[in-house]
Amino acid sequence: MDCTIIRNEIVSKKRVLKQRNSEFHSTLKQRNEYEEKLEELIRFKNGDFINSYNSYSIVMQNKQNIINGMGQVIQYCNVAEDYRRVQNKTIGNINEVLDRKYENMLAKIDREIRNLKKKINALTSEISVLKRKINNLNTELSKLQYKLEKAQAELDKDLEEIDKMI
Repeated sequence: MDCTIIRNEIVSKKRVLKQRNSEFHSTLKQRNEYEEKLEELIRFKNGDFINSYNSYSIVMQNKQNIINGMGQVIQYCNVAEDYRRVQNKTIGNINEVLDRKYENMLAKIDREIRNLKKKINALTSEISVLKRKINNLNTELSKLQYKLEKAQAELDKDLEEIDKMI
């Protein structure tokens, strides 16, 4: 058992050493990279550094211009979005108003149709009454005409008798 514990400790220490070795190599690699960058900076010291700095300034200015341009684009987008919201709201309001006007117009037309139907019914009743009255008057007229013809015939008879007498 002691051998197993010792063996496990050795394996554990080996892992730790491997990890530390890996960290050491990683750190060494980073140090080498930093040294290369430092050498590059030293090379740029006399004129290349100034050119690089100028290029960097131009890049940073361009970056700032792009950022400002993006800000303007965002502002334009916000304005466009606000305009779209207002337009949608206006269109919605117009649609609501048109819907109400349409509904009111339909209600008005329905009322007018009902009133016209009532008037038509009243006129139909009145026409029926007038037709009955006309029929009654025609009947009376026929009776009066008959009486008139009868009276005319009697009058003609009486006139003939008077003519005979004379």
